[in-house]
Amino acid sequence: MRHEQCVRRTRWLLVAGLAATMLVSAPAGSTLPQRPVRTTTAYEMEPAGAPGALAWAQASRARPNAFAVFARRGGSTFRVSRSGRRAFVWGGAIENNKVVYSEFGGPTANLWFFDLATKRRTSPPPGVNSPVSENGASRAGDWLLFRRTRFSTSTERIVLRNVDTDEERLLATAVGSKYAQPGTVAGDWATWIRCPTARACRAFLYHIPTATTTAVPNPNRRSQYAVSTTPAGAVYFAESTNINCGLGRRLLRYDSGGRELLVVFGPRQDPAVTSPVVNANGSTTVFYDRFNCRTGASNLYKVVDPP
Repeated sequence: MRHEQCVRRTRWLLVAGLAATMLVSAPAGSTLPQRPVRTTTAYEMEPAGAPGALAWAQASRARPNAFAVFARRGGSTFRVSRSGRRAFVWGGAIENNKVVYSEFGGPTANLWFFDLATKRRTSPPPGVNSPVSENGASRAGDWLLFRRTRFSTSTERIVLRNVDTDEERLLATAVGSKYAQPGTVAGDWATWIRCPTARACRAFLYHIPTATTTAVPNPNRRSQYAVSTTPAGAVYFAESTNINCGLGRRLLRYDSGGRELLVVFGPRQDPAVTSPVVNANGSTTVFYDRFNCRTGASNLYKVVDPP
């Protein structure tokens, strides 16, 4: 399955120095329409959306491991990460025209902020970047959610840090063959997945004011991944019914009303990262990358919930 490939790919890139209700199945025709955002011959992944802006990671077919971060705002597209550096977004939200991304230098990654309005890059506050690798970040207000990876002990930690007070909260830890991946932080909520094995990932929702963690319901015992949240605590995530790439993939929403199926992906389609943007009319545009298991292409798509 693709998120297992994504787990393996991400770890390899880092080490290499690039570092509750039952789901009711619905026919594909009754789910939300998928609309392309960017479909080119490049590998386009890890969208981060905001009203009027979009950021993503991109690599060419000729250099599939040389990822860089790009953004689109006001009708223009420009590069965010520095030339010659490999960088990722990993679903990080854009807030007040600022996107947080991971840029690799040597064997580790550091976090950087980029102002889409002024097109200037700034370092995050002191205490964020450490001698270990920090990546997969998103930001909401003073809270920064990211993954801290220590290669010497094969340890991954999902960290929530207040950049104003320097308070840090450890949300999850994975050691050895286990895996943990941050989702997004928005409003008073943060999300992540934890995987004892690649076949058994679970999604979690964390309420920051009460420090309360809730597991996203999983009545069918499927693997959950590509998780993100809105400021109201609505969770968007993917589920898989099979470990093979592009089989049994679905996009769902979970909130106070329970679980709702949004998209049934085709047999060759597989998402890995979601990024929800709440619109002025109350609907939510969910950006995601969609991998084609046959061609290897990865492009950006969106659905609007409700349509």
